[in-house]
Amino acid sequence: ILLPQKKKNASNYLCGKNIDYSINSVKEAFEKTAARFSKNTAVVCNGKKYTYTEVNEKANFLSRLIRQKVNCQEVIAVLCNTSIETIISILAVVKSGCIYLPIDEECTEHILDFFLKDSGSMLLIGSKKVVKCDRNIDTIAFEYSELGNQEENTIITPDVERKHECCMIYTSDATGVQRGIRISNIGLINLVIGLEEVVI
Repeated sequence: ILLPQKKKNASNYLCGKNIDYSINSVKEAFEKTAARFSKNTAVVCNGKKYTYTEVNEKANFLSRLIRQKVNCQEVIAVLCNTSIETIISILAVVKSGCIYLPIDEECTEHILDFFLKDSGSMLLIGSKKVVKCDRNIDTIAFEYSELGNQEENTIITPDVERKHECCMIYTSDATGVQRGIRISNIGLINLVIGLEEVVI
């Protein structure tokens, strides 16, 4: 509960912020940013540098592959490392209207098996070396995103609404049991907006 002066300070601060509350999804937010800053550098890692247009094209290409394998709002596990490919893969999952589950690619086989089974993941995305497995799950290698080109930079995806889930993370409850928590598009957008604000 804020005291009257604190409420006034908060109101004055927020009124001065240029925040677009009309955005309905993470997909929409990124695509608006990509259109506005198309030629600007979006990501840099290990000597590679991509503009917003290049990231968007590669994510669109990978998203088409995803839509050929799973339905909207299915959980897709992404084996994450420090790479541009991880970012492109997460964007591709979001663009396809699915739910991404980030998993450290260096986790143990036991933990990976638990996450895949408990989340009901329908697809596993990661590096060629990592996704070569005997598990009963479909896979896509990061490297396929390199095949994206400018001639195939559009994608038809289902309408993604604010209430649609886009991310799933695991956390321990009070008993120490790992449980998957799903986050909606608007929930993730609100988090990002909140991180831009100051604590008053």
